[in-house]
Amino acid sequence: PTYKKQRLCLTAGADINELPETLIPRKERARVWAAASSAASLRTSLAAALPAANLALLRALADLFHHIWLNAHVNKMPTEALVKLLAPNLLPFDTVQEYQATNAVATLLVEQYPAVFD
Repeated sequence: PTYKKQRLCLTAGADINELPETLIPRKERARVWAAASSAASLRTSLAAALPAANLALLRALADLFHHIWLNAHVNKMPTEALVKLLAPNLLPFDTVQEYQATNAVATLLVEQYPAVFD
């Protein structure tokens, strides 16, 4: 598929560096981590937990990372590499277990973008 190039800050109406905290606010992390078992439950959780600007920016980022992942055979960016870039910007984490839960959310977003957002 053809990917339209666009600046993420213009797409979502906000620059990720200007957000007061991570894309998914700390107070919503337990809900989002619990929903990481499937794309459908993650979709429902994100829609309920995030402000519209955060959700739009997350969607744009997940779309971009998904397209990069689809071309991993060319760009050498497998899921693990993409998750290392995306996860720290999604959810705050303090422990190894929280890091693993955040990676599970990021993996779903990268690999199952259409099921989460469409």
